[in-house]
Amino acid sequence: MIGRWSNGRKTFETPAGIAKFALISFVPTAMISSIVALGAFILGDNDGFAGSVVTWATWWLADGAGTLIIAPVIVLWATTPLRPFFKWGLLETVAVFVLSIAIGVGQ
Repeated sequence: MIGRWSNGRKTFETPAGIAKFALISFVPTAMISSIVALGAFILGDNDGFAGSVVTWATWWLADGAGTLIIAPVIVLWATTPLRPFFKWGLLETVAVFVLSIAIGVGQ
């Protein structure tokens, strides 16, 4: 779908491409997965309709956030050419990783 409707590898080069990517990846995937979760919730006979609406909204927001945050990172990583490997680059990567973990644990 990205290749056909959102300029494929060039999808993040223009604001229109980014908007198309967001709509293409967000709307179908978040809706389908949240409806499947809602169906499982209803089949599980939990809390009635009010609880299922909250479950649907929670799944929809979580899937949407994952789609809009994680998917672009993966697409950009997969389409970016590899760079030469340097020792300082590895040191920077390790430092950022350790600091991210420290910040996450500190919260």
